[in-house]
Amino acid sequence: HLLPLLARARMPVVTTLHTVLERPTVGQRRVMNEIVRRSARLVVMTRRSQDVLEAVHGVPRDRVALVPHGIPDTPFLDPKLTKGELGAEGRTVLLTFGLLSPGKGIEHAIRAMPAIVARWPDALYIVLGATHPNLKRREGEAHRNALLRLAAELNVAGHVRFLDRFVDLPTLTRAVAAADI
Repeated sequence: HLLPLLARARMPVVTTLHTVLERPTVGQRRVMNEIVRRSARLVVMTRRSQDVLEAVHGVPRDRVALVPHGIPDTPFLDPKLTKGELGAEGRTVLLTFGLLSPGKGIEHAIRAMPAIVARWPDALYIVLGATHPNLKRREGEAHRNALLRLAAELNVAGHVRFLDRFVDLPTLTRAVAAADI
């Protein structure tokens, strides 16, 4: 539905791209190329996305603005209080948040947990986020289940906790405040 909308636009369009695929399918490439053609400027959140736009879609750097991911400026929250909300009192909390999908490196963090736990026995890795809706439609919870199995195989299941939900900004802010890493 996006391309017909862009075709009707009579003013300059600025498009913010959350994800830029390095190896798009033929259809994805066609759509992206049309978005690029119809956009006066593009905004990306990572230098890698900037590089991919240039290499894969031939977009000159002067058409791409980089606005890095960031976090809102929030007041200090006492980690002792916010850790309690996550059931992580007295633990050293490592946190990953966002929509769960492959490619985020969560499996690497889980593989590192045995060494981390050996040094910090109170370590708790919290993965906060619902499974990405597109992934869930295609594969259900196969990715999350594979990560849970990996934690169990490495004997760190008690040190890895998945909070399967989408959270609002105040809840996310409190979770970040609870994190040591």
